[in-house]
Amino acid sequence: MKIYLTPKLNYLKDDLETLGHTVVNSNIRNIEAVICDLKNQKNREEDILNNIYNRNNDILVIDSGSKSINDIENILEKQHLQGTFL
Repeated sequence: MKIYLTPKLNYLKDDLETLGHTVVNSNIRNIEAVICDLKNQKNREEDILNNIYNRNNDILVIDSGSKSINDIENILEKQHLQGTFL
């Protein structure tokens, strides 16, 4: 999946790429998911989400919150499998 990752969550980038995902933090064209921290980065994330919502409603948004990389990967995998059968 092509994932937009907010700069403050850049520590997840290597793990996500190791799992086979393409991670971007500047170009949000053709992304399939967004990983952000809505609680701690509120203003920046709201701008990002508004921009994405205005472009495409089919983008998965994951609030990183207290999720581990395994939790995030499970969400991404579930979404990928659901998309396969739509």
